[in-house]
Amino acid sequence: MHSRVLVRCVLWPIVVYGLMLDILAARAASDPRLNYSVATYHFTTSVFISLIQQYWGMKVVRGVMKMIQGDKSGRAKDN
Repeated sequence: MHSRVLVRCVLWPIVVYGLMLDILAARAASDPRLNYSVATYHFTTSVFISLIQQYWGMKVVRGVMKMIQGDKSGRAKDN
């Protein structure tokens, strides 16, 4: 599990940052191969997905920390 969290919370933003730099560089150079609507879609979607990845990664890490510390608040009662 820890490798997935590492990929999603640490490596994913690095890859998205590279994508954004490429999109912005192509746009600044007025590259005729760049479709602006597709580039804008990828840019905004990547930002949104990255924010969601960070949010859920934060929740997973907090949950694991609570589990390690033995905190049982917020869990269903064991019957």
